[in-house]
Amino acid sequence: MRLNKKIAKLIAQERVCRVATAGSDGTTHLVPVCHVLAGDKIYFGSGDDGRKVKNLRENPRIAVTIDLYSDDWAQIRGVMVQGTAKLIERGPRFKQARDRLYPRRRRAGDAGSPGPPPAATAP
Repeated sequence: MRLNKKIAKLIAQERVCRVATAGSDGTTHLVPVCHVLAGDKIYFGSGDDGRKVKNLRENPRIAVTIDLYSDDWAQIRGVMVQGTAKLIERGPRFKQARDRLYPRRRRAGDAGSPGPPPAATAP
């Protein structure tokens, strides 16, 4: 599925999204993360011990929401993307995703190290 330009712009301009996963027992987990959009893929980072990573290893189905809140309700915008996530733990795609993620994370106040492995979801 290709993202239309309006949706891609909203995803790209917002700094935080919410990632929903479910473990093998069906227990859901929803957490905010910093993300980047590259093509039609949304990338975000997580530590190996993070609940979302554990869940994605058991069940790769994912939902991501990105929203733009405004006190003027006529200006509120949002999108939900559902798909299958793929954990990227090494190789050229890992490096490309990490390089895109971490400049954004530093702007958000995290001077941090190279950081945890990113995950990607295809809408």
